[in-house]
Amino acid sequence: MDWKSRLQDKRFWKKVLLWSLLLCVAPFAVEIVFLADVVGIEMALAFCAYFLKDTLLIWQTRLRSFRSGVSAGFACIALHAIGQPSCFVQHWLLSAAYFVLSGSLIWAILVWYPIVMMGSGSVAGGY
Repeated sequence: MDWKSRLQDKRFWKKVLLWSLLLCVAPFAVEIVFLADVVGIEMALAFCAYFLKDTLLIWQTRLRSFRSGVSAGFACIALHAIGQPSCFVQHWLLSAAYFVLSGSLIWAILVWYPIVMMGSGSVAGGY
């Protein structure tokens, strides 16, 4: 069989695809290579897909947990005094004025320190 006809053969491309998938997985799961030798590459990759299902579920759970943490953080910021427009604008103007007058970023940042530390009980009236 010459190379031109081999490149047009679908079975050849299937073998190339399966072997390249196996070579991509092999550094992380060496047992897949032994399994491919015993039961065949198709069965080994099916086992690998079944094996990775649990890993996918773990990552989905972690992603859900991360998203809920981020949304809880945003909710906390929304309740914080710094999230109130009047408080934010006042501190922003004072911070900008300190920076323009002193040229020091430290003084500009120190304007935000009391409101951040005192939290939502200081201006917003608590939870």
